[in-house]
Amino acid sequence: MVIVMSNIFLHYKKNNINLLYISCSILLICYGFYKNGILLYRDTNGNVLTLIRPILIPLIAIGVSQIINYIKNKKISINNNLIYILLLSLSVPLNINILVYTMFIIVISLFLEFLSSKLKVNINYIALFKILLILILFILHNYQYANQMELLHKYSYSLLDILFGRGISGVCTSSMILIIISYMILCTNYYYKKEIPFISLSVYFALALVFKFVFHKVIILNSLILYSLVFIASISFMSPVSKLEKMIYSIIIGILTFIFTYYFNRNDGVIFAIFIASFINFFDLK
Repeated sequence: MVIVMSNIFLHYKKNNINLLYISCSILLICYGFYKNGILLYRDTNGNVLTLIRPILIPLIAIGVSQIINYIKNKKISINNNLIYILLLSLSVPLNINILVYTMFIIVISLFLEFLSSKLKVNINYIALFKILLILILFILHNYQYANQMELLHKYSYSLLDILFGRGISGVCTSSMILIIISYMILCTNYYYKKEIPFISLSVYFALALVFKFVFHKVIILNSLILYSLVFIASISFMSPVSKLEKMIYSIIIGILTFIFTYYFNRNDGVIFAIFIASFINFFDLK
């Protein structure tokens, strides 16, 4: 009886973390709708698509994922694949071509439902999909995070503005404060690996501070870095389990994020860092 109750509890906790991811995503979507929807619609006299785009992008991800899930499993459910695709959708550029984006979501949803479990390759698929999307957008000359007003340099941001979500970022990832609140919410779940974003960010900051004082360079911290560490690097289903592996994984992410952010891509360098670090899952370090 005790074993049965324990299994029920563990099943509940595992499902509960998905609900927490959904809840935190709703917070970020609401702010994304305000910043990249309502304000942009007001300031640019945009059309209806301008207004609803921050909601449309995650809704396409949810809809496609659930349709494919229903085709395969004959049911609608909050499964891991839905979480992967939802978390990816929040970080894509606002100006992404909707048709290209929808086609991409269909392809990766089909992959997750029908192929990923058979491949037995334990890497961070969210980071992999984001890298593939970046490459596609580069080829199509559609890789740009700034919205229309930001491209015109109409805003002047203080540090406080950036913390509260006025910086250039993904469609629903611009509010650092909401990401920090989301981190605290996720930390209430046993299965959330809270040490991964904490250690990674600490290593990144330590290197950035050294770089600032030695080479007099500005410290780069944007909400995409914070979002990727809190939601993507630490996702329970695709990150290391043992304490040693988590420590090494986090340190590697921190170091590579610093290198890639300063010398390669200040917005998505962290994604490349997470993807490379996820290969630690192939090693059995105890």
